[in-house]
Amino acid sequence: MSIDECYPETQGTAQHSDQNNPQKELLERYFAMAPVRQSCVALQDALSNWTAEDLIKEEAEYGAFNGFQLQEQLLNATVLSSHRQPDLSYRKKFLKMLMDQAPIVENSLWHMTRCTTTLLLQVEAKGWEVLEEIWCIYSELCRCETDGGEEGGYRTFILSDTINVSLIHHPLLISDGTTGLSTWDAAFHMVEWISQHPEIMNQKRVLELGCGSGLTGICLCKLIAPAQYVFSDCHSGVLRQLTNNLQINQLVGSSTVKVCELDWLTMMEQDFSQLFPDVILACDIAYDPDIIQAFFRVLCIFSRRCGSSLNIFVASKNRSARTSAFFHETAESCGWKAEPQKMDDAQYKVFPSFVYDSQDCIIFNLVRSR
Repeated sequence: MSIDECYPETQGTAQHSDQNNPQKELLERYFAMAPVRQSCVALQDALSNWTAEDLIKEEAEYGAFNGFQLQEQLLNATVLSSHRQPDLSYRKKFLKMLMDQAPIVENSLWHMTRCTTTLLLQVEAKGWEVLEEIWCIYSELCRCETDGGEEGGYRTFILSDTINVSLIHHPLLISDGTTGLSTWDAAFHMVEWISQHPEIMNQKRVLELGCGSGLTGICLCKLIAPAQYVFSDCHSGVLRQLTNNLQINQLVGSSTVKVCELDWLTMMEQDFSQLFPDVILACDIAYDPDIIQAFFRVLCIFSRRCGSSLNIFVASKNRSARTSAFFHETAESCGWKAEPQKMDDAQYKVFPSFVYDSQDCIIFNLVRSR
């Protein structure tokens, strides 16, 4: 099996990786921009999946085994692929990993070919050589970075056999005065939980408060069929990037998708006049006392307008005990109770484990306590 075959060039045909296909996992890691240091094992697993037949084929084609065919396949399936690419810095790190893994690669191939005497002699005689093209591409990326050239990139997530989601990626957690241009663990966790309970938003009107880059809504719109999904945020830069992400994922022009500018700190009840959601979603909003208070003020307005049928779910990552306590105290003072929801770890996961850290992520169902 060639590595290029593991990530087809046709958008939407790639499948989730599994333990039996380490090549796919390596490519999923690359396009999802998983931490490079964690991909070393995936690279070794992908190499160990090469059979003696693969090596004999390379010897026949090149006259000797030098690992160049494998390196070319890696390059063509990742850094040279026509798919939307990760940012420049990530591509550099990935290529550096390929070069730094040379001794490990050589050792892995030695053991893999231990029963093939001819190839063993070739490996022992020639050792492992880094393909010149890798050095050239790496040098070019270094030059672009020094010149202040290309910025940003894309993160691509394979949700199913037929569904991919690509998002514009900003390497800085805070950019343009906001955190909304990055993707956060709580957003991934919300997608996982809702996918286990699709009835919550299937054919429902959904409003996402503080949608940021749009990860949660874009994934859910592709996985489930809401009657309407309204993305809302207050930052102009975030709304621009959101619109671009919707365009990338072919959701612009959809009758079910809308974008709305909502500022919790300044908006009045009349600003909600066109919104009657059945479900409200919010991810990673419990990080600032002012934001938390404004959030519950907005929820109270929607609760009065939409009644008891309104369902509200918040995904949060517990980074600070103090902030978490303030969230619960504010909820109680405003007449809400935050009921934690259980994630079924036995069910199929939308995202591979390397995409985000689910530790300390939790989903709350906010219900009226009075």
